[in-house]
Amino acid sequence: MPSIRRSTAILLLIIVLVSAGLRLAQLETAPWGGHGDVAWIGINALDRVDRGVFPYYVFELYAPEPMVVQVVAGLQTLFGPSFFTSRLATAIFGVLLVVFLFPATWWLIGDDIKPAIRERAALLASLAAAMSVHAIYISRLGMRAALFPALLALVVWLTVWAWRKGGWWRWAFAGASLALMQYNYIPARLVPVILALWFLHTVIFHRDSWKKTMRGWVIMA
Repeated sequence: MPSIRRSTAILLLIIVLVSAGLRLAQLETAPWGGHGDVAWIGINALDRVDRGVFPYYVFELYAPEPMVVQVVAGLQTLFGPSFFTSRLATAIFGVLLVVFLFPATWWLIGDDIKPAIRERAALLASLAAAMSVHAIYISRLGMRAALFPALLALVVWLTVWAWRKGGWWRWAFAGASLALMQYNYIPARLVPVILALWFLHTVIFHRDSWKKTMRGWVIMA
């Protein structure tokens, strides 16, 4: 995480707690009912809990999305199999989105902007995700799509962090986050295209920066 003032850290903590409250309140009863994909996630998670099956590829979900299944399986050992368990997993993913958006926004803005402005912008980004009715609703459904925004924010955070600060290990973390995202959700296949455009933009318009980060991009790839 970036170096921020104590008051900003307190405000961020409040935003995260509010986001958690909005996603966790009455999670066992609202929304009413459940979705077929959520049921399949729970069934595959039971394979892990009851039979020790470690799902590398989850056929019923038409995609290699075992991370959601693994999290649900871990929660099933604590709370049992139910729609609540799957909803709790995606609610956690929703809170992680709020957390990851702060450093992602901070590093995107750049060092040429005053720290106070960077802090306010990062807080607003987290607050927007925390209070978004759509984001809250998606987080409470138990649908595996709730993981996608959180992983995207993580990729943006680690990639921009590596791009601005350098260091092979930062680029390795960025590459690992991209690999995790590729593994867990089909729409993530388009994210490397975005990163390729970012790379080309750097090559064309920021040649000095490109020369400094070339090895880092290779490590990430």
